[in-house]
Amino acid sequence: MAIFIAGQGVESISGKLGGVVFRRNRYGPYVAGFAMPVNPNTVRQQAVRALMMNLTTYWNETLDATQRGGWNTFASNVTILDRLGRIIHMTGFNMFLRTNIAAMKAGVAVIEDAPGEYLLPGADPTFAVAASEATQNLSITFAPGGDWANEVGGYLLVSGGKPKNTPVSFFNGPWRYAGKVVGAASPPSSPATIASPFTLVQGNKLWVFARILRADGRLGQPFSASVVCGA
Repeated sequence: MAIFIAGQGVESISGKLGGVVFRRNRYGPYVAGFAMPVNPNTVRQQAVRALMMNLTTYWNETLDATQRGGWNTFASNVTILDRLGRIIHMTGFNMFLRTNIAAMKAGVAVIEDAPGEYLLPGADPTFAVAASEATQNLSITFAPGGDWANEVGGYLLVSGGKPKNTPVSFFNGPWRYAGKVVGAASPPSSPATIASPFTLVQGNKLWVFARILRADGRLGQPFSASVVCGA
C-alpha cells in the first residue's frame, strides 16, 4: 500500500500503487515496476519472526499495565523519522518492539521498563569502518567518549550489507547484524574489531550501519559508513 500526503505531489508517495512502486533514496524519489517479492523463509527470517512473536507475547503477558503505560508515554514524547522523512510518533508497543528486537538480536536481555529520558541518541560523527579480506574483520572507529561507551549496558550495535562492486554508490539493505561494542565504566578502545557478517573480497565496496543503544533502552536512529575492502 502506498503512503500519499495530499497536496505534496509525487515526491510524497511511498509504497505500491497498482503496478508501480514509489521509493526514495538519497537522491530523491523514483518509481519502479512492481515485482512480487520472494519469500525464501530463511533461517534468519524465521528467527526475526519468532522474535517478534515472542516480544508480542511478552508485551501482553509479562509486562504489567504500569510498564506498558511507561512505553506509551515514552513513545508519545519521542519522534521518529519514517520512510518519507516525516517526523512521526510510534505507539508504545511498537517502540517496545523497536528497542527490544535490536537488543535481543545483540544478545541483550529484554528491556522491560521504558526510558525516563525523552531524547534518542544521536549519530557518532567519528563513525568509520575499514575492512580486510585477509582477516574477514571490520574495524569500527567510534568516539570512546560517547555516553553509551561510558556506561554499563550501553552498546554500539553494528550491521553490515552484502559487499557490492565498487561503482555502486548507494545501498539501502538488506542488513545483517554483525556484532556490538560494549560500553563500560572504563570505555572500550577505538577502533573495535567485529567479524564481517558477509565474505569480504578485496576491492568490493560495503556499507556498515550502527545504532547506539543506551542502558535505559533508548535506541538511536541508524547512521552508516562505506568502505572499499582492503587486502
